[in-house]
Amino acid sequence: MIGITHLRFYIEHSLHDLTRNGRRTLFALFCVAAGVAAIVALRTLALSIGDTLTENIARTNHGDILVSARNTRDAIQVSAISGTGGTRAFSPQSLDAINTWAKKNGVQVTSAITDVNIQVAGLSGSSVGRPQFISSLVIDPKTYPFYGPVVALDPPGVPLSKLFTGGNDVVISDNLAKGQNIKVGDQVRVSRTTEPFTVRGIVSGDEEGFRSILVLFFGFAYFDKASAKTLQIDTAPDEIYLQAPPGREIEALSENLQRAVPTINRTRTTDQLRHSNQQIADVVDRLIVSMGLTALLIGATGIIHTMLVVVRRRTVEIAVLKTIGLKGNQIALLFLVESIIMGILGSLFGIVLGLLFSVVVQAFTQQIWPHALTWRIYPQALWTGFSLGVLVTAVFGFLPTLTASRVRPAVVLRPNEAQLPASGCLQTLFALLFVIVSVGLIVGGLIGNFSFGNIVINGSIAGIIAVALTFLALGVIISILWFLVLIIGRLPAFGSVDLKLALRGIGDHRFRTATTLLALIAGMFALSTITLVSSSVPKLLNLGFQNVLGGNVLVFTPVPLLRPLVNIQLNSLQGVESFSQLAFFSGELTAVNGDRDWVSKVDLNIPSFSGTPIGDSGRGVGRFDNASIARASVGTVSGQDVTAKGYSSGTILAGRGLGPQDSGKSVLVMRDSEIVRQLGIAPGDKVMYRFSGREREYEIVGILPQASSLSALSGSLSGAATIPINAFPSGVSSTIEFTVAKVNDTGLNAALVAFSAIPGVFAIDVGFIDSLIKKLINQFTAIPTVVAVLALFAGAVIIANTVSLATLERRRQIGVMKAVGLKGRRALWVMVLENGIVGLIGGIIGVGIGSLATFLISISSGLSIFESVDWLSIALLMALSIAITLAATLLSAWTAVSEKPMNVLRYE
Repeated sequence: MIGITHLRFYIEHSLHDLTRNGRRTLFALFCVAAGVAAIVALRTLALSIGDTLTENIARTNHGDILVSARNTRDAIQVSAISGTGGTRAFSPQSLDAINTWAKKNGVQVTSAITDVNIQVAGLSGSSVGRPQFISSLVIDPKTYPFYGPVVALDPPGVPLSKLFTGGNDVVISDNLAKGQNIKVGDQVRVSRTTEPFTVRGIVSGDEEGFRSILVLFFGFAYFDKASAKTLQIDTAPDEIYLQAPPGREIEALSENLQRAVPTINRTRTTDQLRHSNQQIADVVDRLIVSMGLTALLIGATGIIHTMLVVVRRRTVEIAVLKTIGLKGNQIALLFLVESIIMGILGSLFGIVLGLLFSVVVQAFTQQIWPHALTWRIYPQALWTGFSLGVLVTAVFGFLPTLTASRVRPAVVLRPNEAQLPASGCLQTLFALLFVIVSVGLIVGGLIGNFSFGNIVINGSIAGIIAVALTFLALGVIISILWFLVLIIGRLPAFGSVDLKLALRGIGDHRFRTATTLLALIAGMFALSTITLVSSSVPKLLNLGFQNVLGGNVLVFTPVPLLRPLVNIQLNSLQGVESFSQLAFFSGELTAVNGDRDWVSKVDLNIPSFSGTPIGDSGRGVGRFDNASIARASVGTVSGQDVTAKGYSSGTILAGRGLGPQDSGKSVLVMRDSEIVRQLGIAPGDKVMYRFSGREREYEIVGILPQASSLSALSGSLSGAATIPINAFPSGVSSTIEFTVAKVNDTGLNAALVAFSAIPGVFAIDVGFIDSLIKKLINQFTAIPTVVAVLALFAGAVIIANTVSLATLERRRQIGVMKAVGLKGRRALWVMVLENGIVGLIGGIIGVGIGSLATFLISISSGLSIFESVDWLSIALLMALSIAITLAATLLSAWTAVSEKPMNVLRYE
């Protein structure tokens, strides 16, 4: 047992040593503080998100009980022309049953139509803005919502019920107003009608923030149900909200409703929503804190560096202490207490720094989070940061203490020959096991127990295994970096003395330089991967959509009867340069040149297996064998309007493409494939297709190129074959139809408005898809970006700590060089050159690995790397890596190289 007197000695001695070490202690504290600050900032964010998810549940649910038509067995399918775009709505029978039950139980009822395909565009004089898809809610403003009245931001404080006047009114969210530059009193055009609507109010986007992605990114609009006729939509709602009378148990009331109305399969109560949101909050909390632990572990490597230097510089002192009677375990305990004190002080500093970081992190996250995040001080976040900081620092500080305990007393007799003893293999193995188990228990406590199927996995065991594998991987990586540093240290200097000194400085402490490189590489890899993927993927997809589709507007026509209305607009609108109409048909290739047994001549090397295939519902769906795959691969056929303005078949391998002269004729172009090659199909051959039980023979006039990579999208848009759209057997219906139009910039807005005015038809600007993808990527990468930046900050502190330790160890060398005439600025230049090389190497490796993913995506997509990779971002990331190391060098080495030679030579 440790007595009070002994503990007091350990603490006083440790405090004295920390004070004497000065700058070494300061940078070590920064290492701990950087990791703790990341934990505090991220845990604060996680708890803030959790509060957002679990507060105001009734308002989020829009009532005590929510009943959706998607969970009702007798819901009706509303027509695409007059309804909500072919979606489900409550049947009259279900509505009557729910209203009867509600009246009997004293429950208040309101409803909404939430699934309406509506676009909104601002009007300015005679010009119209860009139509934008939004989430629309058709409501009864007198009763919606039950909880938390919707109050306008403009005009301020006016409730939703008083904003509607009974005319063509609309109330929009603030993000929609900002994106379209719309103000109260402005008129807007909405799809399904040519009548303008007047904006009567602007409300906060938080009101419907969790409803859908469209709400989050583009906003929403409230319409009065009195406008349903103008919008040409059915008044049948698809969501019903119920408010329970005071004192009624919500879950019991929900069960009673489902018994009274058997057609309702499932409801969502506030308790169920709270439970599910709490589970999401717990997962977010664990995930964010686990990611933040990365920054703390990176910072903890600075503790190892510092304690090793401290032990190395105090070998004589340790020998004296052992001479006067201290045992090896007491020496180890002395340094362990010192590392714990360092962890306490660093964690306290990290808490203050973390609170400052949390404000910035929360402001950044707020840009993509659908509800307002309230910043507050969470004691849980402070305690998590403090406890993890002290624990991780103590664990990592334990390793150097083993070396201190092995210093021999005889060093007192040979102080000028003092060497740091090496730890024994058994001792080192024990230390590594101690660190792995300790850190594994920390990680296990963060992730908790989780299930994989029916198997429940203990979080502590999973944490220990994960940490063990991580240490093994890090050991391999550090070994590789160690050899890399060894090679760099021996590179030729080409006659440059400064470069020679810089290279020697890199190679003097290979392990320290290798771990510093690892910290820099980890931060740069994470940041570069997020940056490059988020900038390159939208560019890749945009290139794919623009180039493959052959246009910038997609017009969907769910019902073939709407095609003539779309054609009228296509031929009359200004700015339409070309268009192509496609209809997809599900058919079967029944004969090739009269041979109905063509399948037996095809070998796709697909193994057959018995049993019910996926998707087989007992209707005799083909099994996954050679024959079924062969039939399926040539069964999807597209029909195209070959008379459309600007129509082109594209590249043709053999024969010719389709043209206006082929309208209504039994001809087609086939896409090249393994089946086509094995059957020897060529222009002039004839094939028989069956559609909906009707057969028709077609002559092949041309062969299209095989689809590959991104051009596979083109293949999917033409199917295995392309036939003139008016050359299918009569009575055959397509599975889906759409038009691809190329519209110039001046006529784009008007074209989108004109198409959207046709009930049941909706048009999409391809740029909207690109914008949606960018916003999705930004949302999903927001928190990883924060973690990467914090980890990079921790890496920068590690670099500063490493430079500081190296500089302090070489002060005598610097003093000697200055004594023989070397200027201070040249000594500083050597340090800058040395660490600039480290930064360059770290940037090349970290950014290079991150860029590799982007390169692979580019190559697999069939596009040139120069078209898809953001080279400017790569250059900026490389510059950032070098700038971090140079800034850390200047910050930590400036004072040392500025001291007078006599002061340095008298150093300790």
